[in-house]
Amino acid sequence: MAAAAGTDAARWRAGLRAAAVRHAAPLVLLAALVAWLALKAAALGHRFSDGHVYTYMGYLVAGGELPYRDFYYSSPPLLPYLLAVIGTLAGWTSRVPDAVPMALAAVDALLVYLLVTRLGGAGDGHGPGRDRRSAVGITAVASATMLLFSYAGLATTDFASDVHWITTLTLAAMLAATHARWAVAGVLLSLALLTKLYAAMIVVGFVGALLLARRFGPALRVGAWTALPFLAVMAIMTAVVGKPVIEQVLLNNLGRPAGIDNAAILAFFAGHDLWIYPAAALLAIAVLRAPALRPCVFPVVLYAAFMAGYPDVYYLYLKPLVAYAAVAVGAASLRAWGADLRIALLWAAATAVTGSLAVAAWQDEQRDTSKIDDLDGMVATVRTLTSPGEAIYGDSTLTPLVALEADRPIFRNHVDTNDKFVTQGLVDLEQRAAEIAAGEVKAVLVRGLVDGDRLVALFPTLPADFLSERCRVVRTFPIRRDYSANAVIIWRCDR
Repeated sequence: MAAAAGTDAARWRAGLRAAAVRHAAPLVLLAALVAWLALKAAALGHRFSDGHVYTYMGYLVAGGELPYRDFYYSSPPLLPYLLAVIGTLAGWTSRVPDAVPMALAAVDALLVYLLVTRLGGAGDGHGPGRDRRSAVGITAVASATMLLFSYAGLATTDFASDVHWITTLTLAAMLAATHARWAVAGVLLSLALLTKLYAAMIVVGFVGALLLARRFGPALRVGAWTALPFLAVMAIMTAVVGKPVIEQVLLNNLGRPAGIDNAAILAFFAGHDLWIYPAAALLAIAVLRAPALRPCVFPVVLYAAFMAGYPDVYYLYLKPLVAYAAVAVGAASLRAWGADLRIALLWAAATAVTGSLAVAAWQDEQRDTSKIDDLDGMVATVRTLTSPGEAIYGDSTLTPLVALEADRPIFRNHVDTNDKFVTQGLVDLEQRAAEIAAGEVKAVLVRGLVDGDRLVALFPTLPADFLSERCRVVRTFPIRRDYSANAVIIWRCDR
């Protein structure tokens, strides 16, 4: 009896140990996700950003309006429709649109974990296989948390943007490909392409990796399933709207200056996303050790090269590079060293160090930057200046949000007033001023620099002489911490 009881206890302990080994990595990943979400939630708040533009466009689409015809939009049409669904379900005046990137980042981390686990192999949990399972789990968790706790993962997930959807869709396509679901992978890539046109480079990297691996049939199927849905949707949109689709999506940036300092953004990335240094070293050694791994590195190298030469790059656009590198490094290290526990621990240590430095830098530089401190005051001022149904106009980083909160339309759906478009010549400020005057727009919101009672500079939303001659300042709202402005000025234009 005692011997049987002892045997049962030993079996129970062995089963408990096996379960701990099997579930340790998912539990650690869950803990990392909870910690990241808590860190981000504590800093959540409305910020000056182009994310409000996309949300407002979703609001217009939910009301039956069409991109390209009813409002200017320079990308394929999917994002406004995605946000139309989210806004309709969650409400247009909630914080949900700004929280969506956090949810997508959590999904991205899970996808990276699954990809590295699947590409690296799971072992059987017994004897030497247990060490292998531990190495795979540690590597997969380290890669997933590298994405979350990179500077890009922390700094770019505070507002709605197409890049978050692209990252999630392309990672999901990779996972579908590991299950040989080539049609599913192609459709997911097509959705990414329908979100942002530069995702074409991601498709090239995906298909190119298959071709380098001599998987010609899957490459053809993925390419076909990517192209067909994209071409069908764009053909339908062109048939409905007409020439503006081609002009706004394909032609409006051709031959125009970017208006952005590319080198400065890349230098910022290199100085803040410190994971790139251990990742590049580990990836290079892995490929030298196992040349058969070169196809999996191709998408990472291609995307990095594209971003380095792309004439209109934003720091935000580099976020997918973190995800693809996380998958490539994790999978390559497991393949090159046969899931060596020492290599897994080295990668985990590198991600822990770079992640800690990124959190510290983010807390110091980014956590409270560009926050809108008195949104309620701005909304109340706009409501006082205008009657229900009267349109407002202004800076795209703020006006769409105020318009939704105040229940006021934006004049002629001029939602995207990014100053880059002024630099590129897409917006004629004098013509825009004439429209504002003819439309009798009363409330105009502009960001700028104020020195005491003196107005030093304004963002190019309208000509400064138009504002000084035809408008008066109603109220100025200080901005505690921003990249280039220290105040929001609300003008009443009724002279």
